[in-house]
Amino acid sequence: MKKLTLLALSLSISLPWMLLTTGCAPDAKNHAGGAESLDSGLPSENIDPTSILGADSGIAQSSRPDGINPETDVDYSILASETVYFNYDSFSIRSSERAKLEKIAKWLTDNAGKRLMISGHTDTRGTLEYNRGLGERRGLAVREYLVGLGIAQDRIYTISYGEERPADSGDSENAHSLNRRAVPGVITK
Repeated sequence: MKKLTLLALSLSISLPWMLLTTGCAPDAKNHAGGAESLDSGLPSENIDPTSILGADSGIAQSSRPDGINPETDVDYSILASETVYFNYDSFSIRSSERAKLEKIAKWLTDNAGKRLMISGHTDTRGTLEYNRGLGERRGLAVREYLVGLGIAQDRIYTISYGEERPADSGDSENAHSLNRRAVPGVITK
């Protein structure tokens, strides 16, 4: 009976996770190849998806602060040079992007009263729903990294635009790579 209970508990935990990760794959017709075929060889830090969602880390998902309009109350030009770029179909922070996050953390430390809105973006491959979720995971990955650098979690919020606000509207790999990003914006209100 004890073994049956443990098996049932194990399945109840692992089965939804497997369905979530396999059931939300991008639309195959929009991909030229698997995730391994693009950006291979670039270093990245593997981040546990459950910690990005706050389940293990104690870092809750951020909601939009009351009274803040991300269209009018966020200035993305101040820290635009610290935009974080991601590999194809990934929300892992690349080692080449970590220095940018350290600069953002220093800026936040030097500007103690300021808060950030991290906007997550994707390229156009995949469904709108999938890309909106991937953009959110990218924003949360940046947020968690900054919290790990000592920034209070209540100073960093996220929003996902998915593929809806491309940095480059082209369809080349270069355009796609510019669109896979998380952009730090300073909340001005």
